[in-house]
Amino acid sequence: MTLEASGLSASPSRRIPWPLFIAVAVASTGIVLVCLSQWGVTDQGWLHASRYTARLAFLLFLAPFLASSLVYWWPTPATRWLRAKRRYLGLSFALAHGVHFIALVMFNITIGETPDIVTIIGGGGAYLMILLMALTSNDWSVRTLGPKAWGWLHWLGLYDIWFVFTFTYFGRFTQDQPQEPRIIYITLFAIALAALGLRIATRLSKRRA
Repeated sequence: MTLEASGLSASPSRRIPWPLFIAVAVASTGIVLVCLSQWGVTDQGWLHASRYTARLAFLLFLAPFLASSLVYWWPTPATRWLRAKRRYLGLSFALAHGVHFIALVMFNITIGETPDIVTIIGGGGAYLMILLMALTSNDWSVRTLGPKAWGWLHWLGLYDIWFVFTFTYFGRFTQDQPQEPRIIYITLFAIALAALGLRIATRLSKRRA
């Protein structure tokens, strides 16, 4: 599997988009502060903070997940920018998800509960993949691991993260009494499936070509 086939690249644009990282940090922190001001520094405040920072992270995840597909079907300056900056978009996702992780930990501390084993294994595995991908999102790691091993690591990480998001949203809208309107979870689940469908369509089109 080549890096191009995996939708990844070892040589992104060299100019680091610091405004992107600052914007993500401000947005993530802002969500937490708004939730805590609205619901208080309580379990509900941290619950909403973890919920909405996760959704911000999901939207950020879609950028590197779909960058190559978007530029393949719609080659515009915007989609080319996404592909050129997908390493940094991935790091911005990791940043937002880190804030989500802190909010989630605070929620569990507040309610005095420990997540069940399924959540620990599934969610913990995804957090581990995010950490590994973030730590190896540099040229030194590509050279050290080798392009093939590096490509497989990030390819597996992408799909592991996608699965956790998708499985979570599916589980939420199939509950008898969802925590929020069911249409919210159905929409997020549909977006995740559509993203996967676009990647598959891109892969098939490239093979035929």
